[in-house]
Amino acid sequence: MEATGKETTQQPLVVVMGGCGRVGLPLSISLTLAGWTVVSVDINKEAVDKVNAGRFPFKERNGEEQLKEAVAKGFKATTDGEQMYQKASVVVIVTGMDVDTFGNPQFDFLMEHFDYVASRVPKDCLLLLRSTLYPGTITLLEQRLKEKSYCNGDASARLAYCPERVSEGLALDEISTLPQIVSSNNEKAFQRAYDIFRTIAPIIIRLTPYEAEFAKLLSNAWRYMEFAISNQFYATAQATGIDFSRVFKAVCHEYPRAKAFRSPGFAAGPCLLKDTRMLQSHSMANGFQMGAAAVISNEGLCEVVLHQLETEMGLNDPHDTKRTRLVGKKIGILGMSFKTDVDDTRQSLSFKLQKLAILRGATVLIHDPYFAENKCSKLSDLLEQADGLIVATPHTEYRKLSIPDKKPIVDVWGIVSQTSLDVLPGTRPLLAQERKPEDIKKQEEKRLPTILVTGSAGFIGGYVVQELLNNGYRVLGLDNFSKYGRVTKEYDSHPNYELYQGDVKNIELMKSLAERCDYVLACAAMIGGISYFHTLAYDLLAENDRIIAATFDAAIHAHKHAHLKKIIVLSSSMVFESATSFPTREGEQEKCPPPLSTYGFQKLACEYYAKGAHEQYGLPYTIIRPFNCVGVGERRAKCDHEVLSGNVKLAMSHVVPDLIQKIMKGQDPLHILGSGQQVRHYTYGGDLARGIRAGIEHPEALNNDFNISTETSTTVLELAEVIWKKLHAESGKPFNYTCDEPFKYDVQRRVPDCSKAKKVLGFEATTSL
Repeated sequence: MEATGKETTQQPLVVVMGGCGRVGLPLSISLTLAGWTVVSVDINKEAVDKVNAGRFPFKERNGEEQLKEAVAKGFKATTDGEQMYQKASVVVIVTGMDVDTFGNPQFDFLMEHFDYVASRVPKDCLLLLRSTLYPGTITLLEQRLKEKSYCNGDASARLAYCPERVSEGLALDEISTLPQIVSSNNEKAFQRAYDIFRTIAPIIIRLTPYEAEFAKLLSNAWRYMEFAISNQFYATAQATGIDFSRVFKAVCHEYPRAKAFRSPGFAAGPCLLKDTRMLQSHSMANGFQMGAAAVISNEGLCEVVLHQLETEMGLNDPHDTKRTRLVGKKIGILGMSFKTDVDDTRQSLSFKLQKLAILRGATVLIHDPYFAENKCSKLSDLLEQADGLIVATPHTEYRKLSIPDKKPIVDVWGIVSQTSLDVLPGTRPLLAQERKPEDIKKQEEKRLPTILVTGSAGFIGGYVVQELLNNGYRVLGLDNFSKYGRVTKEYDSHPNYELYQGDVKNIELMKSLAERCDYVLACAAMIGGISYFHTLAYDLLAENDRIIAATFDAAIHAHKHAHLKKIIVLSSSMVFESATSFPTREGEQEKCPPPLSTYGFQKLACEYYAKGAHEQYGLPYTIIRPFNCVGVGERRAKCDHEVLSGNVKLAMSHVVPDLIQKIMKGQDPLHILGSGQQVRHYTYGGDLARGIRAGIEHPEALNNDFNISTETSTTVLELAEVIWKKLHAESGKPFNYTCDEPFKYDVQRRVPDCSKAKKVLGFEATTSL
């Protein structure tokens, strides 16, 4: 009964009971895409209708795309399960078990669903259970099959337990990448279950049902207890006036035995607490005291956080025995779902936090990006009106929040309230000890390649750092936040990323960082688009010269005295400002007249710094010339100058955000600088980052230069029309524009020859505009 991966009319029917929910739907899609014929049965008609229309009823990464593919392959959902059960070869029951107020297992709900299915399916149909079961449940169900005459012969031949252990919101990804436990008391039933899951999982682990039931509880109880110990440490630190986040960072920094030490946070959801209590119930005879302590620690975090907020607000009078200190105060709770970036609020501790604050007399404002607007406050209103804030759920959206100055906030997750750590260089390598030469060699082989990225918080720098972290690098980032101010990146808490706030022109700082690195990527520069070329002509030349000189001084030092392999210089397409040969190949910068703008001229000077350092000091280099980076992450620069474009004052320096801003403000006709026939190659930041990494890694990139760009030409006018049509898609408003006087240094044509990067590095930009 094995799927082949090809659709046939003879395939056995797999019916998933509860198949439009958070456990059943990802499994149904995965099985369909593996070649099985699957029908999801669910009593939720709204969810069924959405699924059949190719729309996910809840938040799931890459869910909609895979659902549509599954529907195209014949997957469907229904509220009428009677006929489906009668035809089924396999029924997956996703109903799990809970515990009552006293911790006793509740069998009734599962038994009701089990009887309903078992009485309707053919007597050779495999019943496959998927959710939490109290240890011994499969044996109990085998007895029930016999008692109710739901089977012919051996009841165990009809039952298998294959617990799900995936993370909500990531189920589709994890089903196909994590081990799957498969269990049965019968060899034939095991083989049938194995034939199903081997088509969607990388490896199968065989256990007995009792072991599998126990393993499911252990998986969730372990994770719950991980939170508990960190939450207990957090509570202890706060009670003694210690900044836990700083101590936590210090403990974990470059300390291998602290890798499993997780950060504190609210531990909630439909499984963690329940399964811990179920394991506690099952272990009553032997005593599972750590489980009981974990419940106290995790559930008690709400009280700890509220007490901390009262202290931050100056309301924690030790002589005040009343628990009404928050009377007349507004408390804002950020995040109501039980975990990051999901829309599921089941057993979320945010609601307990809300109730406790109300009991203290507070008016509570709540926000969650996955809540309907009528169920919560607007984020801007909450931030303005609240007297104190609590980050309850660390949604990605909150990482970029700008909290009003001196607004009291408790952020147990550490995503908004960033803490710095003073990390100073020593004279010995990490983990230095007396070792044999062969041990040193093995340690070097295990050491991650380390790279210093200057300007790491910048527009392109953000893409590059993420690309490097994703591909096994340790990254030291250096930025003085002079362009955008302090920005928060998703990778700030990555274990292989260290961010240093400082100036690249601080040569001693640069040397100390470069000494630890294999590579230096010179991204830092005073840059801001075409408006900078005219308003900051001298500063662009002088400041960028100081930055690049300090960078090379540090790289030369580290190459001579440490293990630095090479410097990678981020140049610019503006070195071809005066080019007349198109597409423009590498080397043309040495033949055509020098750039007219000071920015272009200084970028050309950067390339000569690389050649000079190599000639005099033997410092290896690679020069990368990106063309017109576009993507997510550009903000208003702190020193941008407002420019009047038609009736709109602009404060952004690059063409894409400028056009978007003007169109969104209703400008009609749209004002274009110049004729609009200027040719550009708008290249996605993620593609540029891949190209830069290829330049770092490829051996033939050594002492070489490359144009990194898309091969597609786009005029400014074509770009404007694309953006106009995107923003006016609903109204169908016709594109209308007018031309303004161009800037002096507005290059009319930038067309790179990308063949060298393609041939030597194997790089090609793949993301369309």
